[in-house]
Amino acid sequence: MSQPTTVNSSIDAALDAGATPLKPAAKSLWGYGGVVQAPDGTIWKVATSAKKDTGPATRQVDEIVLLPAAADMAASKRFWSAKALPRRRGSAASCSCCLHS
Repeated sequence: MSQPTTVNSSIDAALDAGATPLKPAAKSLWGYGGVVQAPDGTIWKVATSAKKDTGPATRQVDEIVLLPAAADMAASKRFWSAKALPRRRGSAASCSCCLHS
């Protein structure tokens, strides 16, 4: 995410879709962010390194880092595999989980 308003907008959309708040969005030493849990148990940390807004919320996702930890890993794998998320090896967006094998 590019700025705090984009983080807030994304977290609000997740909550409206049934996510549960785990950690409210707030400023921190490294930037701004919060944590929600999706109905399937997936935990999402939505964050930006920016501490101040530079414009209106865009809802644009700059990068996704997937750290799978769900109560039902098989269901989570089926869900994310169906989404066909691209994987960039050697970048922050890559992961070493079983979802992409």
